Amino acid sequence: MRASGLGFASSVGRLGSIIMPWIVVYINDIGTFLSYGIFGIIAMIAAVATLLLPFDTYLRELDKVVTKN
Repeated sequence: MRASGLGFASSVGRLGSIIMPWIVVYINDIGTFLSYGIFGIIAMIAAVATLLLPFDTYLRELDKVVTKN
């Protein structure tokens, strides 16, 4: 599951890096600083979404690792 999620995130990131220059060119025709505003808003949404992720170990006692000496 972790490898599938990492692969999906990597592919979406690569797709975004391919499409992003085209988007910026078209948005800069509308307004010079509009692309900066849009990318800033998207970054803020991503930050809030990251803060809303649950912690699976929050308030839980973790197993102790036993090491042999």
